[in-house]
Amino acid sequence: MIRKITDALFGENRQAVWRYIVSGVLSGLSMLATSFSCRALGVNDELSTVSGVLVSFVVSFALQKWWVFKSGSPVVIASMRFALVTTITWALSVGLYFVLVNLWGWPFAAVQVAVVCFVAGCNFTINRLWTFRDRTVSNDAA
Repeated sequence: MIRKITDALFGENRQAVWRYIVSGVLSGLSMLATSFSCRALGVNDELSTVSGVLVSFVVSFALQKWWVFKSGSPVVIASMRFALVTTITWALSVGLYFVLVNLWGWPFAAVQVAVVCFVAGCNFTINRLWTFRDRTVSNDAA
C-alpha cells in the first residue's frame, strides 16, 4: 500500500525521496547533538545554535550530494548552489509563516506542518534539478 502511494507521488524518484527524508532527520539530529554538546561544554546559546546549524548544513550537503542525488557536480559549485537554495527557501518559509499566521490568522501548528512539507518539497526539487543535477549514478541503480 505504502509503495503504491509513494510510486504514485514520486515515481522514479521514490528512493531519492526516502533518502532525502532520512538525510533531513540525520541533519536535524546532528544540529541538536552539536548544539547540546556545545552547551554542555559551556558555550553560550547563540554560538551553540550557530555551531549546530553549521554542522547540520555540512551534514545535509554531504548526504544530499553523495547519497541522495549521487551528484558528480564539483563541490564548490554545488555547495554555493546549495547555500543559495537553502537561504532562499528559508526566507520563503519565514515569509509564509508570517503571512499565514499573522495576516491570515491560520493556526500555528497547521502552518508549521504545511510549510515544512512545502519547503522540503521545494528544496528536494530545486536541489535535484539544479544544485546536484550532474548525476554519477542513477538513484535506481544504487
